[in-house]
Parts: sequence; C-alpha cells; structure tokens
Amino acid sequence: IGVGVFTAFGSFTVPSGTDLVRTSGYDTPGPGRAAGLGRALYAVVAAGPATEYRAQDAGGRWFELVEEAVRPAMRGALGGGGADDSAAVAAALSLGRPIDLAGRTYCVTGISTSANPIRMFNGALKLRSGSAAGAVLFNATAAQLVGDFDEVTFDGNHSGQTSGYPAGTVILADVEDVRVRGCRFPNGAGGVLPSSNIRTRFVVEGSLFEGGREHGGVLNENTIYLVGSIGGGLESSQPKHVVITGNTFIGIVPETDPGRGVGGLLFRGNSAVTPIQAHKLTVTDNLFYECGQYANSNKVAAVSLYRACSFSNIANNKIFFGCEKGIDVQGSDQVSVIGNIIYETGGTGIAFATRDGSKDCSFVVIEGNTIVCREDVVEPTITEVADGEFTITSAGRAWGPAIDAQGLQNTTSARHLVVANNIVEGYLQALLVADYHGDVAIHCNTFARTTTTSTSADARAVSILGTRANNGITEFNLSFCDNSISQASNSTYIRGVGGSLKVAGNSWHAISSTMPALTVFRA
Repeated sequence: IGVGVFTAFGSFTVPSGTDLVRTSGYDTPGPGRAAGLGRALYAVVAAGPATEYRAQDAGGRWFELVEEAVRPAMRGALGGGGADDSAAVAAALSLGRPIDLAGRTYCVTGISTSANPIRMFNGALKLRSGSAAGAVLFNATAAQLVGDFDEVTFDGNHSGQTSGYPAGTVILADVEDVRVRGCRFPNGAGGVLPSSNIRTRFVVEGSLFEGGREHGGVLNENTIYLVGSIGGGLESSQPKHVVITGNTFIGIVPETDPGRGVGGLLFRGNSAVTPIQAHKLTVTDNLFYECGQYANSNKVAAVSLYRACSFSNIANNKIFFGCEKGIDVQGSDQVSVIGNIIYETGGTGIAFATRDGSKDCSFVVIEGNTIVCREDVVEPTITEVADGEFTITSAGRAWGPAIDAQGLQNTTSARHLVVANNIVEGYLQALLVADYHGDVAIHCNTFARTTTTSTSADARAVSILGTRANNGITEFNLSFCDNSISQASNSTYIRGVGGSLKVAGNSWHAISSTMPALTVFRA
C-alpha cells in the first residue's frame, strides 16, 4: 500500500498483515522538491534500530528499504545541481547497493566513503562552486575496492585543490577491481586517481576528460594519475590488468609546476625504490587533444610512464597539438609503442629514458608510428658546453628528436631496441639513439623534411651514438637497414658501435650537398 513521506513514517500505522509499503517521497514537497521525489519500497523487518533506510511506524513495526538500486533522492537529495546533496549521496553509498543517479546532477562539497563494493550509474556529481573541500574519495579505508562506474559525470566546476589532489577528482584507494565506462570529467578537475595498489584490474574506457577551458585551458591536472604506494609499490607478484582505452582527453594542462609530468595520462612510482610494476598495462585507441603544454617545459607529455611501468603496450592512440612530448617513458622496460599518430608536438614525439639511474628502458619496440610536425620550424641555438656535449635551445616548436631513445651513460642498463616502420616528418631532428646495449635495429623507417644544419653528433637528422659522452664506444650491435631519409639538410651520423654493424638497403634523397648523407665513426 501507499504511505506518506519517509520523514513522517513514524506517524503512520501500517495495517496488520501488510508487509510491503511504498512511500510517496522522502519529504514534503516544496521549493525544489517535486512531489514523489524519493519514493521507494519498504518491507517489514524483525527489528530496528533506525537508520537512513529503516524506520518504525506508529504501531511499532520496523520497515527497511528493499529497492535493488538506491537513488540519492531516497535520502533527501534534490538533484537540481544547486543545493548541497553531499550527505544524501554519502548515505546512499553507505547502504552498499548500486547507486542510480537517475539522470540528475547532485551538488557535493566532497565525499569520503568506505562503502565497498560500489556501483554508480546514470547521472552527475558536481563539486560546489569555489569549494576547496576536495575530491570524491571512494574506499577511504583502502580495503581493496571493487567498483563499477557507468555514464557518470564528475564535474570539478573550476574549484580549488586540497591535500595535494585536484578538487573534484575521483580518488580510488587500494583498487581490487574497478571499471570506469562512459563517464565524463569536465571543468578544471575530475580525474581518476588510484592512489594506492591495484591488485587485479583497473579499466577506464569510453570516457571524456575535459580541461578547464575549451581546447587547452589551464586547470588542475585533469588526468588519469596512477601512483605506486610508498613502502611497497605495486608488487610484481600481484596480477594486474590496467586498461585505458577509447577515451578522449581535451585541454589537459597543469596549472603550475609540471614536475609530475601530468598531461592526459600519468603512471608513476612514488620513488626509485618503490616503483610501479604495472604488468599488462594497455593504453590504446585514445584521443589526446592539446594536452600537456606548460610554459615551453619539456617535462609534460600527453602520456607519461615513470619508474617501472613494465610490460606495457601503448598503441593506436592519436595525439594532436600542444604537448611538449607525445609519449614519454622513463624507467620502464618491455614496452611497445605501436601504431600511434602524433601530430604537432612542441618537442619530442616518443621518448624513452632511464629514470633516476634505477630502472632501464630495455626490450623496447617503437613501430608503425606516424609523427608529423608543421613546416614553420625555427633553427635552434646549439652551444658546446664540454667536449662532445651540447645544449640545445629551441627558438621554435619542433626541435625534437621526434623519436628519442636513451639509456644511462656509463652503464649497461638499457638493452635491446627496435625502431621500425615509423614515419617521421617535419622535425629538426628525426631520431636520436644513445647509450643502448645489446641489439639495436633501425629498419624500414621514413624520415622526411628534417632541417637542422648543426654539425653536432647528437643533433643530426638521424643520430645513433654509442654514448653521448666523450665520443665513447658502447658494446651494441646495430642494424640500420631499409630506411628512407629525404629532404634532410644534415643527414645520418653513426658513432661508437662496439659490436657488429650492418648498414644496407637505405636510401637518401634530396640531402644537403654541403654534408655527407652518411657518416660512420668507430669513436
């Protein structure tokens, strides 16, 4: 039978023999509260006490909510995007059932909940304007969160930061198995931050991450930001499947210091001694538009893997405009970067480097990528600061290298590299490889329209060096075959190969007549 509103349940006597009732709403209709808002089914239970979803009628019988999915309106939320609905949303989460946002927008000042598991769908949580209360924190007790978020908007509403996290973000502590699908994260904050371990699976697919202003506005690090926990990291013995696929990132720009390397995606261990071991990390089929540019810094990339994000595949992504680096991998081995399109980056298209001297970039495959920059580049200033070492100051946007793979000088940490079937066009420098060991294969690439006139060894159109320091020799085997180099004012330089060397099947077209197409030095 029907009864009155939930807040007046204690004044109504449910007839004997009736064990199922429907409330007419949560509270009396009024301004902003339509009749019927929060109506729900309640069934008789043996005893109390009273809770947000259990009440006693005037006859002394207890009734409890039996809806399979909970709507915040059942606890008094208005869902109009204006009034503060934080308490009602938190109460809905506390019941531990799926949360149906019912297509409404709930304004919150920041929520911290230990509810687990969580399933939330079909609506929006919006941070109150100007609030510095901060994030939506799921699983505050870090108890192996299981969660599913479908078609939910987490709106940062241009609010401030708190406790080192962007306001309005979704923070997921100690993830066991979480999936984010078809969600939106607009207006200055609203990223997804697994702030501790990922034990089994973390998936973000088909979601939209928008900056504070359209096409490249300044914001507080709206991103997917994965960090390893201090004191143990993500242990390599734990099975992990991290998948970021089919998402769109627009205008993701750090507001102040870009030291975190935040652009569209950041995967980072907290320190050299507690690295991430993010096995089976997959970043595929995403679009990044104007992500990462910060005051001409070269620290900020659209996709960043820092400190031991091993066994990773970055494939078939599109990265357009604005970032200083397209894909930046540091201290991560067994990584494949395949089939990506990178257009108009300010500095480097794809970069690999050892991180903190603690973790190498070994067994790297860079294959089938297209990296293109506009034609109106400006020749940089190149200054020799020591014997064989140079600094490069770019007066334009596209110095490069388009592909940059470097190990750590005077170590054997970085081993085995394949660069194949890539197309690079329009950079001042197309390729730089240095300080690698083992086998290095540079095959079937097309390098076109490189315009640097520098005579520096590490600033040619294509530079492959045993080491960048002191013209040294490195024990690696180089195969440089079937590449095409064209319209280059300063072509190919190979130096310091301490192992076998094979150069075959390459073609050079429209090379500057003032310098040789190919230069090879032992040291």
